[in-house]
Amino acid sequence: MRPVPASSKLPEHVRPRHLEEEGLYVGERPPVCLTNQNILENRILKQAEGRKWFGDDGRIIALPEPIKESSSRPPLFILEDELDPALQTAYRKALKSKHVSLYTAGMGDPQADYLLDVDVSGLIFSHHPLFSREHVLAARLAQMYDQHLTRQHKNLTRLLTDKLNSLRK
Repeated sequence: MRPVPASSKLPEHVRPRHLEEEGLYVGERPPVCLTNQNILENRILKQAEGRKWFGDDGRIIALPEPIKESSSRPPLFILEDELDPALQTAYRKALKSKHVSLYTAGMGDPQADYLLDVDVSGLIFSHHPLFSREHVLAARLAQMYDQHLTRQHKNLTRLLTDKLNSLRK
């Protein structure tokens, strides 16, 4: 695909405005292959309101690269000897199951090996370092909605209203 000229991405008689040249900080954009960028720009401009996806500089609006080169977590310099014994990792050799029928407690030896099946159908993160603003706001909204349902289930509003009315009497 051919590159799209900046004049077709911006309104008429408007020159591209580069915020970096004006002294404002603009994060590093995610790396995108030039061919893919040209294809995307051509597809966007074919839409009815395609120009709204382009910024003042004539480039596609994109957030800065979210992946950092260095970790944001502080390094752990704690030696194994200094750790609380309950927190130390105990390495044990894998054992082959001797008895396949030991699924429930109370069958045979209490020290026997038992099988624990865990089915995880999904994970929901309340926060993650790679979350965008939208993810964080969605998680907050879900948390507030859960709090609202909890209050509604406990009928907390009526309880507090009744307490206030009894105090006023």
